[in-house]
Amino acid sequence: MPLTQLLRLLERALSGTGGGGEWFFIAFLSLFVLAALMPFGVGLFILAGRTRITVTHDQFISTELAGPFRWSRRARLADLERLELGAADPAAAAPAAVHRVGAGLVACLKGGKKFPVAIGYPRAVLAPVLEQIRATLTDQGQAVPTEEKLVTHPDNAAPLVTPPQQTQPADSNVTVTELGGAVELLVPSRGLWKESCGLIGFGIVWSAVVGIILFIILFAERKGGFPIGPVLGVLAFDLIGVAALLVGIHMGTRRWRLRADPGELRVALQSALRQRAWQWPAADIESVGVGDSGTRVNNRRLQQLQIKTRGGGRVTGLLTGRDADELAWLATTLRRALGPGQAGADEAPPRVDGARGQG
Repeated sequence: MPLTQLLRLLERALSGTGGGGEWFFIAFLSLFVLAALMPFGVGLFILAGRTRITVTHDQFISTELAGPFRWSRRARLADLERLELGAADPAAAAPAAVHRVGAGLVACLKGGKKFPVAIGYPRAVLAPVLEQIRATLTDQGQAVPTEEKLVTHPDNAAPLVTPPQQTQPADSNVTVTELGGAVELLVPSRGLWKESCGLIGFGIVWSAVVGIILFIILFAERKGGFPIGPVLGVLAFDLIGVAALLVGIHMGTRRWRLRADPGELRVALQSALRQRAWQWPAADIESVGVGDSGTRVNNRRLQQLQIKTRGGGRVTGLLTGRDADELAWLATTLRRALGPGQAGADEAPPRVDGARGQG
C-alpha cells in the first residue's frame, strides 16, 4: 500500500496538480518503502551474492556483489590489527547446517573496531582465503596475525548453574509472608518500562507514525470519494504497533503470587490484560530450581524459575528474566516450604529480611 500511494502522489506532484503537501507525504512514505526494501536487499546478497576481497598497497577492501548491486567496506592496512576466522566447533555436535554454512572472516582494526570481510561461507572455503590474504600481506612486508575461533552452538552451551541463595537480595522487591508451615511470595512488577523490554515505546512510536499517515490520507486534497482502501490498509498496518503495545503492557504489569506448603505449590499470574494460575501437589514435584529459559537478550541467556514434575519430567518456566540471585533465593525458599523430598530441601532455612517479610 505505501508504494502504491507513493506512486499516485508522485504522479500528481509531477503533473502539477498537487501541492507542497504531496511532496511532504512522498518524502514520508519513501522512508517506509526504503525500510521494506532493506530485507529484500539483504536476501538478494545472501541468495545471489558473492564476495570480492582486494588487497592494495595501502587498503583492505571487501565488496559484496549481487548482479548490478555492490557494497564495499574498506580499511587502511595500517589500521589492520588481525584477521579472525569464526567457525562452529566440530566437537560441539552442532546442527549440520551450522557446520556447512556458518563461518565468517572478520577484520579487527585498531581501537576495537571490526568489519565483516566474508560471512556465511563454509569454513573449507574461507580457511584457504585467510591463508592467501596472510601470504599477500606478508609479501608486502606487513605481517598480520590470524586467529581461528571456534563457536559453540547455543544448544550445546554449558548449562546455567545457580547455587542455592539463602538470603534475599538487597535489591529484591519481593514481599514474603510466612503463615505457619506455608510461605507466600508476592513478586510485583519492576516497572512498566523495564519489564516491557521496550515494546511499549516501540508500539507508541509505531502507532504515532501510522496515525500521521492516516491523518494525511484523510485530510489531503483528493478527487473522488472516501479513500476506503488506503484507510483500511493503514489501519491494518497499525496492528503491528497495537500488538507490541498490548504485549508490552502485559509484560510490564505482571504480578506473581507463589504459595508453597508441604501439601502443594500454587502460582498465580495477573497483569492488566491477563491472568493465569498453576497448581502442583507437592508429591508430584521433582525439583524447584533455576534454569535457562532458551531466550537471549543482547547475547545474554535469561534465567527463569523452573518447576519440574515427576514421571514425564515436564518443566514449567516462571519469572523469566528476573535477577539470577533473586531466582535462586525464590527457589530455595519454595523448596524449604515444600519440605522433604525436594532437592535442596535440607539446606539451612533462607534468611528473610524483616523489613520485607511478615509473619
